[in-house]
Amino acid sequence: MKKALIFSLMLAGFTPCLAQSVDLELASISTTPTSIPAGSQGIIDLNFKQNGPDALPANAARISVSINTNVVRYTSPLSITDNCGNLWSITNDTDSASGQILISNSAPIPNASNCILTIPVEGVVEEQAVVTVASTILSPSVSDRDGTNQGTFKNFQVGTPLPVRLASFEVRREGSTALLNWATTEESNSSYFEVQHSADAKTWSKLGQVNSKGEGVMARNYSFNHPNTVDGENFYRLKMVDRDATFAFSRIRNIKFEKDATRITLSPNPASELLKVDTPDWSLVKSLQIVDFNGRSIYRTSTPPSENQVSVKNLSTGMYLLRITHNDGQTSVHKFMVNR
Repeated sequence: MKKALIFSLMLAGFTPCLAQSVDLELASISTTPTSIPAGSQGIIDLNFKQNGPDALPANAARISVSINTNVVRYTSPLSITDNCGNLWSITNDTDSASGQILISNSAPIPNASNCILTIPVEGVVEEQAVVTVASTILSPSVSDRDGTNQGTFKNFQVGTPLPVRLASFEVRREGSTALLNWATTEESNSSYFEVQHSADAKTWSKLGQVNSKGEGVMARNYSFNHPNTVDGENFYRLKMVDRDATFAFSRIRNIKFEKDATRITLSPNPASELLKVDTPDWSLVKSLQIVDFNGRSIYRTSTPPSENQVSVKNLSTGMYLLRITHNDGQTSVHKFMVNR
């Protein structure tokens, strides 16, 4: 008999002062990959939208996520990220061993926010799973414009184990280069490893591809070098691809690089009208770009600003990324908030 995987989400909103009118909705649930292989890592994305008209107060929403740990489990150590400035966090009364975690918004969620909460998980057994979501506004001081009882569900599959057994995956620093090394103990029908990089553990790009060494149950070692690291944290993962296009992700590894010549500071942060950008040597800077947390480019210049500052008065309240590209090809990514 197939077992169901149940996610139960309860949203509680409150404020000690005037009543707030919010519209917090679960827009979608998705998994990457679509079928998470048993014994391998995948992610579950919960896409929440806050359509206001008021901001959702800090700590006003609580999401309870429950899973059947016989089918899928949370990765260890337990973690959660979001693409709207890490405004969501796991609460202290979480019991991940039982399959339940509690998530709350540690900061206000502005109107017109679109947050994707990412939860890393690992497949346990090959079986059909069901995600069920129910949201409720509990406090009378916060009202939900579309009603207090909403729900949805999604089916997904924990699939056949990927025919690659990853024994280790590590990253170390050598100068300004990241050296990646991984090893397998068993490969069958494996095609290649795609090496991916991120500066924030949310938006990933392909660095390169390493072909599989073929069938076998013996130990095999692989390596990859990334010379163009960014200033600050660098995150890496492997996309392990089978010949029939089945794939799974490795655990995420990270390493920090500090490059004084390209150090950037932003002020004020949060900003309302102007964002000042300071760096030791502007001659090293090639271009600036502002990107919102949906990945859309809001501002771009191929030359440094003449007064070392950028106008943000036309940007909506929320979190943004400033991406700075240097003449040597290195990039650095910096978070800032617009608040009025």
